[in-house]
Amino acid sequence: MLRTFLATALAMVIGGTAWAAGQGGYIRINGSTSVANSIVVPHQAEIEKAAGIKIVITPNSSGAGVTDLFAAKADIAMISSNLEEVLSKAGRAADAYKVDKSQLRTFALGAAKVEFIVNPANPIRKLSGDQIKAIYLGTLTNWKDVGGSAATILPFSETRHGAMRTMVEHDLLGGKSVSDLVSEANEAPIVATMVARSPTGIGFISSTTPTSLRTGTATVETDVRIMQHLTLVTLGEPQADAKRVIEAISNFHQ
Repeated sequence: MLRTFLATALAMVIGGTAWAAGQGGYIRINGSTSVANSIVVPHQAEIEKAAGIKIVITPNSSGAGVTDLFAAKADIAMISSNLEEVLSKAGRAADAYKVDKSQLRTFALGAAKVEFIVNPANPIRKLSGDQIKAIYLGTLTNWKDVGGSAATILPFSETRHGAMRTMVEHDLLGGKSVSDLVSEANEAPIVATMVARSPTGIGFISSTTPTSLRTGTATVETDVRIMQHLTLVTLGEPQADAKRVIEAISNFHQ
């Protein structure tokens, strides 16, 4: 797990300093950790070989990836929700950078599922959508109210810029924001680590989250079905190098 976190941190450092390099032989790909962890990072060497160009990967969040695209800090953005939902959080950045959003181009890769997880010490393995909704709205705050032990529920979520959180708020919470009781992680996969360290915690992650980052968590059965749309985004038609990278990544879709 530590090796994975170090690799991610290194990628983020490189991504943050690769502006100049990106203009001379690199394609910068920023955004969704779901897309990065399931498709791009595991196949980086094959993608680079097929495209004939190096790629610099910065897994941050869908909203951050699109914002980086607007700011010319990325050549390709990775998102894990439909573009309209991502822009609902990152749309102001388009205005700030005077970007014509109609010029955005999307390239679908596949789909993944949003999963809810708890700590294995928690005996609860099944929650209804209404119960999860109440937890994240802050109206259900104790596990005893859903058949568990008397203990305060500690809900976790990725940052508000993340596509999964946007989807949960839109599809499950009826457009409402998560309550102030919810603790945020800077990156979606870290939610699993937070739950693993919290016996009374609950969180949501992508089905694409690597097994190595799921250690110490248990999946909750629920009637909630929230699907992620794994997508690449460019501003305008991709140039030759970026187009080859997109084609290569598409060969490794879910």
